[in-house]
Amino acid sequence: MAAACENFANATRRLLIPNERWALAASGLKVYNSCAMQWWIRVCVFAALVFGVGAGELPRADDVLKRVQARMEAVCADSPTNRLHYYRTNVIEELDSSGKLKKRTVKIYEALQVQGFPRSRLLVIDGRHLSAAEQQWHIAEEQQLQKTLTQDKAVDYSKPKPWLTDDVLERFDFTVTGRTNRMRRPVLILEFKPKPNAPNHNMTDRIINKISGALWVDEVESEIVRLDLHMSEPVKFWGGILGQLDRFEWTLLRRRSQFGIWFNDTSSGMVQIRKLFTSTRFKISEQASVFGRS
Repeated sequence: MAAACENFANATRRLLIPNERWALAASGLKVYNSCAMQWWIRVCVFAALVFGVGAGELPRADDVLKRVQARMEAVCADSPTNRLHYYRTNVIEELDSSGKLKKRTVKIYEALQVQGFPRSRLLVIDGRHLSAAEQQWHIAEEQQLQKTLTQDKAVDYSKPKPWLTDDVLERFDFTVTGRTNRMRRPVLILEFKPKPNAPNHNMTDRIINKISGALWVDEVESEIVRLDLHMSEPVKFWGGILGQLDRFEWTLLRRRSQFGIWFNDTSSGMVQIRKLFTSTRFKISEQASVFGRS
């Protein structure tokens, strides 16, 4: 009887083991199919994010720019308590005509961004901390430079204004050329070039009228996320007697902080100036760091 029971158990085991194997195999196949399906879903979602942004009709440039202007006005009208505090490291390298480094200057600024406008205070030059009097002198010097560039003799720093004004927009022809992604956010790309009939009253106008580039705009919040500028041809000063601006290139990258505030993250550029028979290049870069609320 015991032998019969043992034989029955062995026979049953022989029958069950293959079935268990098939069950395990079937279970493994289900798991594999489930993993494969999840993998394909991820691939499709990723492809939709990367390639799908180009789908759909592109908006008109005027509509995009109006939204950007409205966003800037809203930020400028925001509460003065909505502040972002950070530091900016600015590096300027002076190169000779052969590309050899002649001078390198590193400046560290403390920036307090209020209503979209960063108020900067120069703290350190080449490792040397400035006194309070030196800091104030540099603030006054930079404010004077800003007045000269903007041709605004009465700048009110307590009331920031959008820099993308109608006067600026009327100088250029804008075209929406496509969509892309930056930092997992949908972005519109606008290219621009100066209009043939743009104002040409002074040296600033002459330089601006030679600048073309591209503007990247976040589709969700209508914030500028990238700005590329370059000169189409050199600009002479006093017919070339005082020199000439041979090259100007500049790229600005902006991003959204963890606090929801957009700021200038990095920038880099190249300026090349010729005086008589001497050519000098300036390589400029800037990086923001150490963020906080203030």
